[in-house]
Amino acid sequence: MAEFDRCSRCVLSASFPKISFDSAGLCSFCRDEMIATSDAQAVEQARKRFEELRAGLDTDTSTGYDAVLCNSGGKDSSYTLWLAVKKYGLKVLSFTLDNGFLAGIAHKNIHRVVDALGVDHLTVRPSTRFFSSVIRSAALLPIYDDKTLLRISSGCHACISLVNTTALRLALEKRIPLILAGFTLGQIPA
Repeated sequence: MAEFDRCSRCVLSASFPKISFDSAGLCSFCRDEMIATSDAQAVEQARKRFEELRAGLDTDTSTGYDAVLCNSGGKDSSYTLWLAVKKYGLKVLSFTLDNGFLAGIAHKNIHRVVDALGVDHLTVRPSTRFFSSVIRSAALLPIYDDKTLLRISSGCHACISLVNTTALRLALEKRIPLILAGFTLGQIPA
């Protein structure tokens, strides 16, 4: 069997925990039953749901933002930001949780994309002490079930939970009705 560095479909890296590839380079997560529908069906369902939510937006907010976007600087969040601004005409507040592990190129890409789209951006950086305690607790305490840990490590799960709760806090504080995040199909269960 040939060796693969990335999935031919979702581009997950070979370094992702418990990943394997078939002879065509498709990863075990894309082959798994975690994806309940086809890509086309999943995209269409998400598009319809987003348009329903967008139609009900109350844009009379104190900040004037329609959405908070969780921005890692990667392809998924960059494309989601572009769609929100260019296709849907939303006023977006982009935000990044800087966990201390973001690559320099990610920071550069965040700034390049938000500048090109004319979007406001915030970076939230938890203290090293706080972040370390969260990751340590996630690793040592039985917080996550075995099925969850098959697709994402406890540390990664804890970090994305911090991203999500920070996005929620920003949305509540600033009265922003939507929270957006971009993912490649197959990375998370449908």
